[in-house]
Amino acid sequence: MGSWCPRRRASTKPDVSILLSAPALMVADLHAECYTPAQMAYKGKRDGGLVNRYGFSFSAFKTFAECPRRWWISKVVAWYGWQLSAPADRRLAYVLGKMNSAPEISGKIIHEYAAWLCRTEKNRRPAADVLLERYRNAMDEALVDSLSHGWESDPKRCVNLWEHYYRSEDAARAKISQVIDESSSAIPNLLESASLRRIDDGANLLSVEELVEFQIDGSLAWAQIDLGVRDSDGVVWITDWKTGKPRNDDAAQAGLYAVYCWRARDVEPARIRVCLEYLRPGTSAEYSYSEEELLGIKKAVTRATRTIRVRLPDPKVNTSSKDAFPMTENERVCSRCKLLHVCKGTRQV
Repeated sequence: MGSWCPRRRASTKPDVSILLSAPALMVADLHAECYTPAQMAYKGKRDGGLVNRYGFSFSAFKTFAECPRRWWISKVVAWYGWQLSAPADRRLAYVLGKMNSAPEISGKIIHEYAAWLCRTEKNRRPAADVLLERYRNAMDEALVDSLSHGWESDPKRCVNLWEHYYRSEDAARAKISQVIDESSSAIPNLLESASLRRIDDGANLLSVEELVEFQIDGSLAWAQIDLGVRDSDGVVWITDWKTGKPRNDDAAQAGLYAVYCWRARDVEPARIRVCLEYLRPGTSAEYSYSEEELLGIKKAVTRATRTIRVRLPDPKVNTSSKDAFPMTENERVCSRCKLLHVCKGTRQV
C-alpha cells in the first residue's frame, strides 16, 4: 500500500460520540397531539402498501443530532410530498429535501464514476484526463439543470442547487467553478485508489452502491455500501468513498458498516476491514475491530435509535408532532439548511 494510504486501526474504544450527542428528551415531554394515519396519508396500508417506516441510518441520525426539527420535516412532513396533489407544506418539504449543494452534487457524480469503475476491467477504464473532462461537463450540466427549474415539477430527477435556490444564479456558477477546481484531484486519486487495486488484484465483488437493510437488536437499520469485496485471504473489505474533508464522526460511520458485515453477513470480526477513501487529498484510513468493539458500537447505535423512537407514538412509523422535535438554536446550522424555507418560511439565509 502506498505511503499516501496510512493504515489505521480503531482504538479500543471507538469514537461513537455522534451517536450519543442528540438532545435528551423524556417521555413526559412528548406533546399529546400527533399526526393521525389520515393526516400522514399512509392510509393504514400496513399490509403490502406504503408505510413511512422508521429505521436508523447514520446520515439521518447526524441530521437529527444537528437539528431534530430538520429530521422531523425530512422524515415526517415530506412523506407523500412526491404527489403533486400533496398539501403545500408537504410538497415543499419533499422538493427541498431533494436539493443538493454543489459539493454534494460533485460527490454524487464521483460516486457514480466509482461504481462504474468498480465494474469495469482495468484495461477498459478511461484515462484520468478523459474522466475529469466528463466530470467537468457533468457539473456544468447540473448547473444548467438547476437554472431550468425542472426540479419544481420533477425534483427527483432534476437538480436543484442550494446555492441557486437560497442565493443567486451568480453564486451557483461561482460555487460550481470552485468545487470543480477543488475536486480535480479526486478523479486521478480514485483511479489509483487502494480499493480499485484490490479489485484488480482479484478480489471478488460483493456489493457496489447497494442500500442494505438489516436489524440491530430488533430495530431496522440502513446503510449505503459503496463497495464490498472479499480478497484472496477471505477478508471482507467495505469501502466508503469520501469526496469531502475528513470528519470526526467518520470512524463511527465505519463502525456501522462493520456491524452490518458482522450481524447481517455473518462475517467474523477478524475478517472485516473498513476502508475510508478520501479522494480529494488522496489518502485513506483502514479500520479493523474486535468483537468487543463491535458490541460497543452496536450498543451505541441501539441507544441512538431509542433517542428518536421515544418521540414517535408508533415506533414502527414516522408519525409525531413537531413539538417532540425542537429546532436547533445554532444559527450556523440554520444558515446552511436545505429546509430553511419550510421551517422558517423564508429563503433569506
